Amino acid sequence: MNPKTSKPYALDFPIITISDMVHAQRHLIDHLGIEHLLCVAGGSVGGMQVLQWVASYPERVRSAMPIATALKHSPQQIAFDEVGRQAIMADPDWREGDYYGQGQPEKGLAVRA
Repeated sequence: MNPKTSKPYALDFPIITISDMVHAQRHLIDHLGIEHLLCVAGGSVGGMQVLQWVASYPERVRSAMPIATALKHSPQQIAFDEVGRQAIMADPDWREGDYYGQGQPEKGLAVRA
């Protein structure tokens, strides 16, 4: 819940970066008492997290296995993501992402010709 509005965040949720995700994961392993990781592995966005682990905490990672990933999104990947966003927002029930209490969109990523 958004403390400013007392409603679900929906599209007002703060942006979360790969660095934010890795920082949260580091807090978890600290809490669990894990000092070093034998291997950090992940594919796609998980692979980006692997790269961030190595960049941010190299002393804590013995090896890394980034799979099917890149340092950053390519223009083609950004374009494909935009196609997906547009398909979702084209649903008549999208309501600018504020559909709480009114039912969720049913068509989602369906694209009609």
